[in-house]
Amino acid sequence: MLSRFHVHLNNGEDVIRDEEGILVSDIDAALIAAMEVIQKLRAQDDVSAAEWQGWRLEITDGAGKVTESLSLDDPLSTKSLRD
Repeated sequence: MLSRFHVHLNNGEDVIRDEEGILVSDIDAALIAAMEVIQKLRAQDDVSAAEWQGWRLEITDGAGKVTESLSLDDPLSTKSLRD
């Protein structure tokens, strides 16, 4: 069964909300999709990468609870918020 997750961008002040979300099999698949987004943002160019300093990707479940948080500064630094 597929579940809908949303991947929001947050810098502590502003939030760019993912209103559509993604349908994936589980939170791990959502995490992989979020990491792919980070790679695309970093690949754009150096100026774009600098603009995303201090931002995080926050993955929320269907209830709106943040389950994972990934830094755009260091995508390997994943903060799991799972129970």
